[in-house]
Amino acid sequence: DRWVECEGGQAKFGIATVPLNTRLSPQEVAWHLNDSESRAVIFRPKQAALLESVRDQLTTCTHLLCIPDGDEAVPDWAVNFDDLLDAASDAEPDTVVPSETLYRLMYTSATTGMPKGVPITHSHFALHTATTLLNQLSGVSEEDRYLPVTPFTHMAIGFVWPFLARGGTVVCVEGWN
Repeated sequence: DRWVECEGGQAKFGIATVPLNTRLSPQEVAWHLNDSESRAVIFRPKQAALLESVRDQLTTCTHLLCIPDGDEAVPDWAVNFDDLLDAASDAEPDTVVPSETLYRLMYTSATTGMPKGVPITHSHFALHTATTLLNQLSGVSEEDRYLPVTPFTHMAIGFVWPFLARGGTVVCVEGWN
């Protein structure tokens, strides 16, 4: 899945991920992007109508990057994400990301008011990954498969990186019927 590619690439550059559930309403998406002060959003063509309906409301998000998906066209108001990758260097980035740099900003479900952004730093994420490897996934090998059943915007991503670090395979499914 391209999610892992995007989040991993962003982390290498010290760019935080703000995961948004695709089931949010247009108003909720705009609120999250504005509250987090996101400067870019990466999406697929099937989310284009939702983003188009709120893009004039976005205060800091000026980079709308669409990952092509089959025959679905990239909207003319968005940048083709794959074209950006094709134009980029294959060299590893020459960056050092301080451990207290924001890795992810995860929003609460807002059961008692507006959603709140919960900051997760690179050091927090590294400790989580190490703890998961030691406690829950110590026996994982190249032979093992992991099928996340909750969205990557939730905690499913918490096992993805440790699983990959052990050489396991993560099977990504876009949705369930």
